[in-house]
Amino acid sequence: MNKLPASGAGPRKLRWSLRCWLVLGAALAAPGAFASDAVGSGMASCQTGPRATEPLHPALVSTERRLNAICARDVPTVLSLIDLEDPRVMGFPEGPRWVTNKGETIRRGWNDYMDNPVALKSWSWVQGPDVKAEGTMALVAAVVNYEFEVNGRPNPLKMRMTWVLHEVDGVWKSIHEHGSQPLPDPYGFGDWLKGTPPEGDAAWAGERPPQP
Repeated sequence: MNKLPASGAGPRKLRWSLRCWLVLGAALAAPGAFASDAVGSGMASCQTGPRATEPLHPALVSTERRLNAICARDVPTVLSLIDLEDPRVMGFPEGPRWVTNKGETIRRGWNDYMDNPVALKSWSWVQGPDVKAEGTMALVAAVVNYEFEVNGRPNPLKMRMTWVLHEVDGVWKSIHEHGSQPLPDPYGFGDWLKGTPPEGDAAWAGERPPQP
């Protein structure tokens, strides 16, 4: 036979449970409790996979925020995180061209990009991100998995990415970004990196080109 709780035990347990849920709810509602809050200042995050838990450099926060803005098709936020006034800007924000280096062209390019049937649905870090910062300049480098849809069809894309940012009036803005993929055999004789990979060396990660 089940024993009845001592007088008052049930209400006390209920009050304790309610307090726990209230504390938990307050913690989850606090700014920065979710990755999307920390990264996008309230913007919904489309980042998947684990994130670093240590304090993030604001240049990385800005980079992640811009990626989430691309998912949200939020052109004003994307443009606000690029320094369109810096004459040194050399970005590759859209389209099959080698270089885009005029602020007005970059602005037009992002607006036109969002009018195309290309949609970034989610993204995740594969290797990195690594941040090297000195004063008001920072470099963010990583391998990224992008999950695009083109005309409603899945189009995954894995890229090596590099962003160069600097601080402008307290905001970290991009002045350069570059994405690339390794060529399978750029010189026609296979991979020049020989031998057995040292444990943990990222140079052997992924597929290698055919060996001669």
